[in-house]
Amino acid sequence: MLIERKNVTMSVVKEELEVTITTPLFDSTYLRQLSVNKNVISTEIFNWNLRGIGTELGNKGIDIKADNEITVYAVNKEKETTDAFVVFPCDAIGDEYYILTWNVRSAFMIIATMDNTVVHVTTGKGATPIIYKGVTYSPGMTLTLIINTYESFHVQGLETSDFSGTYVKSNKVITVMSGSQCSNIGGGACDHLCSQMTSVGTFGKQFVTMNMPNCNVPVDFKIVASSSNTYININGRGAVHLATAGDVHAFQVTDQTSRTIMADKPIALAFFAEGGCGSDQGDPAMILLPPIEQFAADYTFSTIKTPGNPFQNALTVVIPSTEVNGLSLDGHLMTSYHWQQVQGSSTLQITNVNIVDGPHTIFHSNPTVTFLAVSTGTAKYNSYGYIAGQRLAPINSNCSISKTVPGDIVDNDCDGLIDEELLDGTDNDGDGKIDEDLAVYFNDINECASHPCMHEGICVDLVDLYNCSCLPGYNGENCQTDIDECASSPCQHTGHCVDLVNDYRCHCSKGYKETTVK
Repeated sequence: MLIERKNVTMSVVKEELEVTITTPLFDSTYLRQLSVNKNVISTEIFNWNLRGIGTELGNKGIDIKADNEITVYAVNKEKETTDAFVVFPCDAIGDEYYILTWNVRSAFMIIATMDNTVVHVTTGKGATPIIYKGVTYSPGMTLTLIINTYESFHVQGLETSDFSGTYVKSNKVITVMSGSQCSNIGGGACDHLCSQMTSVGTFGKQFVTMNMPNCNVPVDFKIVASSSNTYININGRGAVHLATAGDVHAFQVTDQTSRTIMADKPIALAFFAEGGCGSDQGDPAMILLPPIEQFAADYTFSTIKTPGNPFQNALTVVIPSTEVNGLSLDGHLMTSYHWQQVQGSSTLQITNVNIVDGPHTIFHSNPTVTFLAVSTGTAKYNSYGYIAGQRLAPINSNCSISKTVPGDIVDNDCDGLIDEELLDGTDNDGDGKIDEDLAVYFNDINECASHPCMHEGICVDLVDLYNCSCLPGYNGENCQTDIDECASSPCQHTGHCVDLVNDYRCHCSKGYKETTVK
């Protein structure tokens, strides 16, 4: 892959489970089967030859399977060149991407999840040309590949190179990562950069910037547009116009403030920390920041350890000021921390909190309240940064009304919001509908796992209990009772009533006409 030494860290979201890891094409004999426990980190170190080298078609795909939900982070774990990123599950990736990289030793990698995947790579308007098998693909030119499951295509630039704005489109879902072998940004030495790209369908229109905790130096950002004529407002800087899809805008924040970014069309935003945090502390890091629309209500994540000097680990959190009281980090409320206003927002606040090594959990007591959480660390000639997690809902795709499944991370009612309702008989989001797109509470035993609701009733997991939403015609705690529509004796003139599901039929006495009434 892009990283010099592949290290995968796993933590369990809900319970003990089994994990299987293989490298099907790189080494078909490699097999790791792990029992992973909640709040216990399991680490697997891979052969460093799995890294991407040059511009090549390879076999670098790694397969990780679990029998329940886990959190997975990939880490380049070396003494003075570290970065990390969240590994997205296959059901949350897509088939359309734009690349964002820095402008030193840039690289990106594509991995197929299915056989006969046709991939088109179009070099970005201002991007470095891609040279593959002696052919130069200049800006605007398209390279087409057919790759199979677990096969990879890696592109590596020279000392000065930048593939930002390069467009990747496939006929089947693929994994795309980008970064740099070792990049200098600002002062200090070079450091490895890597993030997994999110698909265009998950891009957003509202973002919040951040600084690098424990590092009082400027931070840099890059924006890429997914549509032509995109207008962007960066608080304190005025409007930016990106004329064509794939256009990139770079800017720097020097005053350690957090700012809002608003766009009229979906965009992606990459954060680049600079090196030189003071004497020998800190180096560059890369984070693909999620849009506000994809913030989640809970995260389980882990810090990073390396063979060298320990990191000063930190967590950055952004949340509405009115919701701070319900936020808990490792079981402790976060009201006592120093919160600052996000510039450009009358509601959002941000804080940086130093945290100890190991796994952590942060969640809000109200599962409809979402927030940003980003994990970072600085050390001697080293740093890392990655999001603690995010939602990856296809918010830019055509939406169709769907049956609500609590906590499904789907916009069931097509109102642009995800899991925004509680099962409380209240219109929580003000759209005139009640209990139509339901969230689930964090860290609660799933009482719905045994499927207690009968007759296709919808089970909603609550704290220490569940609720069944019954289909018409049924009632009872578990929707077990077929409502007797004949109980009110609706059939007249001694007609015989036959109870149906949410209906009844009258068999009439002689001389009267048979009819069906609901």
